[in-house]
Amino acid sequence: NVGLTAEGLDNFAEGQPYVIMTNHRSLLDIPTLFVAVPRTMRMVLKEELTKIPIWGRALVGSGFVPVNRKDHARAVEQLEAAKEHLANGVCIWIAPEGTRSRTGELGEFKKGGFHMARQLGVPILPAWISGTDAIIPPDSFIVNSNKMAHVRFGVPISTDGSSEENITELVSEVRAALLALGEC
Repeated sequence: NVGLTAEGLDNFAEGQPYVIMTNHRSLLDIPTLFVAVPRTMRMVLKEELTKIPIWGRALVGSGFVPVNRKDHARAVEQLEAAKEHLANGVCIWIAPEGTRSRTGELGEFKKGGFHMARQLGVPILPAWISGTDAIIPPDSFIVNSNKMAHVRFGVPISTDGSSEENITELVSEVRAALLALGEC
């Protein structure tokens, strides 16, 4: 028996697509967000997941965006598909850490999602996920029942006025927002 609560849903403006950025602690983060986000969402995922028989093909066929984390030029090219989704009003989820945290600490951020949001002028919606790592630990497939997952959505962060030169400021602002959501 596992439960889910979500707060801050009023931060989703009608018809506005977002790049949703969260911390990442568990395989359960993915289904948790798909239940908590009140609209259509797709995610950016590591390309290696597309190699899993049947499941990988289903992810790509469903509009998920694979990204090669070892080839920067290819990753930039692959993010073009995410831009199409955003242009069509679909939210995109990105875990800017790039992988699950094994310590619970927020890891270093990759900048691809920030560049994408900035180029399209789409706001970034920070969200903090908690409890999923207690349900399914980072390197496990064992489900611990009678636990609760929680998602806390923050105030959208505008990408208007941000540029290539000040992308680090945008990254810092989103990181600070995530950490603040994690402390609530």
